[in-house]
Amino acid sequence: MKQTLLLFLTLYFTSAFQANAQTIQGSLKFGSNPKEVIFTIRNNSASSITGNLTKIMYTLHMNFGESYPPEDALKYLTISTVAQPNTGSFATSSFMNFLSNYLKTTWTGSLAVDLDPGEQMDVFKFSLTVSGNLVYVSPLSIVYEDPMYVDGRDWLVEVSGVNMTNDGSEKFYSTGPSVALYADQFGSSRAVRLTSFGEVNLPVKLSRFEANAEGVTSHLTWSTSEETNSDYFSIEHSRDAKHWTELGKMESQKESTVLNNYDFTHINAAPGINYYRLKMVDLDKTYAYSQIVKVNIDGKGGGAIYPNPVLSKFELTNAGLKDVEKVRIFDVSGKLVHETSQVDESGISIGHLASGIFYVELEKADGDIRKHKILKK
Repeated sequence: MKQTLLLFLTLYFTSAFQANAQTIQGSLKFGSNPKEVIFTIRNNSASSITGNLTKIMYTLHMNFGESYPPEDALKYLTISTVAQPNTGSFATSSFMNFLSNYLKTTWTGSLAVDLDPGEQMDVFKFSLTVSGNLVYVSPLSIVYEDPMYVDGRDWLVEVSGVNMTNDGSEKFYSTGPSVALYADQFGSSRAVRLTSFGEVNLPVKLSRFEANAEGVTSHLTWSTSEETNSDYFSIEHSRDAKHWTELGKMESQKESTVLNNYDFTHINAAPGINYYRLKMVDLDKTYAYSQIVKVNIDGKGGGAIYPNPVLSKFELTNAGLKDVEKVRIFDVSGKLVHETSQVDESGISIGHLASGIFYVELEKADGDIRKHKILKK
């Protein structure tokens, strides 16, 4: 009887081990463009796996360095699936934990699978667009963590209704140099990360974005170190950093690997705090936002300029006109091209100047100097 029981247990655990050894691993890789991501699987066993994929569950993970406000960051992570496979159905749910964003995805359906040992298979294609007031976007990962220690991160691949992810510690695998594996303290691979996704997903690499007050105008400047498939910048303005309006658009360089500088002037900005951000739009109309910058317009412009752009003459339109004693005009190189102490309601004639950008200094009786930027047509 003991020998029979021992034989039964030996056969049972051997069969269980062999069943669990039929392990399918998961990973990520780029598709035909930097915005397209492919979820792929691999047969990590010594035997062929045939049947039908019937259920797949995985958890995507991204960090956000800054969002506005932080508790709303979840809505900035959206996934739209491409029609592969074109059968079955997807269900998703999002949650946040320790400033990290997670998106659980469950696919159910029927998709034929026939994998030899070591063979890979592309299962899903999806594009992931990131929007919101983001300063930094992290790499994209599939994660799994033991529910004994933290909230469980779904990870499951079923073939013909059988869980093929039960065995061992190597749940994920790398598909190339840009795909890294991360292990927990026990050596179990708990994440596979598409390390360069956070960079290439953005249409531009913004190296600088600044705003400065020049009288009653806000002068915005920014630089990009790289642009890929980019279309244009939309310059947006707000008084409360919540409700935004577009001030204008500026074309980007489309493709560039050198430093590019841009500037934009918000004429007659409102007194007080003004907020600005850039909406960086790609050719496929996906986009990301820059960080928010702010400017304090003190309302003491010493003479707002009108009209701007200027055809032949501009006027000083606010109540500070009587206090302005001298007007100086400089070209973009800093050369003084016009100066006058005749400042009255008749305006300042600049018809003799060539077309282009100029800087106007208004000197008041108390020595205060206000600067404005104008465009001469």
